[in-house]
Amino acid sequence: MSEFRQVYFRIQVLVGLVMETIYKKVEKYPNSRGNFLS
Repeated sequence: MSEFRQVYFRIQVLVGLVMETIYKKVEKYPNSRGNFLS
């Protein structure tokens, strides 16, 4: 159970980093923001 929690936590951290990177890229190009959301 503890191993599963560690893996889940690592996945959460990775997803958070990826989402932050994508958000920054979308923020740089506001024209593509609508396409990204839809």
